[in-house]
Amino acid sequence: MFKSMIIVSVMAVLALADLPLGKTGQIIEYQAGDDGTYKVGRERSYSDNGNGTINDAMLNLMWQNDYSDNKGYGTNGTAPKINHADAISYCSAIDLAGYTNWRLPSRRELQSLVDYSKPYPGPVIADVFVSTTQTDDWYWTGTDFSADTTVAWGVDFDYGVVGAYFKSYSDYVRCVRGN
Repeated sequence: MFKSMIIVSVMAVLALADLPLGKTGQIIEYQAGDDGTYKVGRERSYSDNGNGTINDAMLNLMWQNDYSDNKGYGTNGTAPKINHADAISYCSAIDLAGYTNWRLPSRRELQSLVDYSKPYPGPVIADVFVSTTQTDDWYWTGTDFSADTTVAWGVDFDYGVVGAYFKSYSDYVRCVRGN
């Protein structure tokens, strides 16, 4: 189903002061100056903790990779598909691996999981994230769209696209916490 959204970026541009520049995985040069031209950045480093979480050594984050207890949001065993307000509540409610300080990731944090070396159809996410089977839709971020507070950013792990769309829509959730 097509959603009314604003597609903003297909390129993984993460060279911003608040996040280290990670390799995007893109190796083909589609136009001069894109990631395929330079192939720079830090190597991504993920490790499965064996407790439903994934460590992201590059960003010093811990990602949710277990959906066995969705606290009443959606079906246990799969990422819940819920509206933005419920996504915030869901992340605040989960107790995973002994941690309760989970939140929605920022736009840049979630986009950092996109592996642009993987072709369509996705998932275009690191293989360690085995629970990302829902690739037909978007995952919420906690980042509002600055031009309209009824809209928030999301990431599509089917194409690796970042877009902004209405918070009333239902989409998937992957929570994160700082290590």
